[in-house]
Amino acid sequence: MSIRRDPRMRNAEGEPAFIIDYKDEHGRRKQVRTDACTLKDAQRIERDILTRIDKAKALGVPKQALTGMRFDQFTDEIYLPAVKQEVKAGTYERYVVLAGHLKDHFGKMALSSIEPLTIDEYFASRGDEVTAMGRAPGAGELRNRRFQLRAIMKRAMKKRLIQSNPVDASDSIEYEPAQKASLTRSEEEKILAAMPEWLRGVAIMGIYGGMRVSEATGMKWEHIRDGLIYIPAENSKTGRPRCVPVTSEIEATLTPLRARRLAEGSPSWVFWNPDRKAPFKADSAVKKYGTIARRLGINATSHCGRVTFVTDARESGKITDAQVMAITGHSTARMLDHYTKIKPEHLKGVTEGLRRRKDAESVQNEAGNG
Repeated sequence: MSIRRDPRMRNAEGEPAFIIDYKDEHGRRKQVRTDACTLKDAQRIERDILTRIDKAKALGVPKQALTGMRFDQFTDEIYLPAVKQEVKAGTYERYVVLAGHLKDHFGKMALSSIEPLTIDEYFASRGDEVTAMGRAPGAGELRNRRFQLRAIMKRAMKKRLIQSNPVDASDSIEYEPAQKASLTRSEEEKILAAMPEWLRGVAIMGIYGGMRVSEATGMKWEHIRDGLIYIPAENSKTGRPRCVPVTSEIEATLTPLRARRLAEGSPSWVFWNPDRKAPFKADSAVKKYGTIARRLGINATSHCGRVTFVTDARESGKITDAQVMAITGHSTARMLDHYTKIKPEHLKGVTEGLRRRKDAESVQNEAGNG
């Protein structure tokens, strides 16, 4: 270790700051700027650092575990940079927002001081919080924050900064997500008729192709070939590429857009906004879809098109569940079941002849036994 003064940096009194160069518990070279005003103060800080490094080596833990690393410091310097390499850009931005809410409360606390009771008190007091929407956060938002807090503390455990995850022992948050319905034929006709052309096209991609709104708005002409729409990994929520068959309904939507493409300057995107000279945004589609549905008195969101596709595909009996999952990108049969909403019209006639079939089977059984 060594102590030096750096004229490029200043201490609290405006004098050149004392810089301590040292090697951490892993043998890596580090340096720290101090606010020491005298060499004696700097030497005392140096001894404290040495003591912590020696103790960390003896215990086999990082030095931060002995210094009470703060929640905001860990989140900004370790957690967020790590997850940025692991998730898609949109997901990362959401994590940043959630982490920001948590830092407002836990930011100045040492990681080791956050306990289950501390967490319970935080979520119990959220009724007094006012979000950007002008209201207290709902159960779904609070559940997302709790998931984010668990993920942060789990990574802190992995870095051996804490011994257990306090979120696991805290109270869970009851949350029942709103069930997204499958559109009936009449609802589909009404809602599509009320939409502007570009949004109608986005909605049809969901109803007849099982595509998410973000996948439809991110679709480019180069993605469409050989009767299929190829969704690249960067456009897929799961980060895995897949393809969607072009049905007659989808082709009818694409045909006029192809014809108009040259007039609009040959844009790469299928759903292009000529006024803004940019592709339509997914957020705009989601909001506009919801506004139209509410005006028509239809309980539906933009995601209902995807639910409708799964329901109709499975009820038709024309394709297998494996094929449906390949088209929608669902990875489990359980999620496929969650998306399947039986429509009233699907129930018509399904019970017809059940009694007669039962009677016929009884007669055959009796004949066999006789």
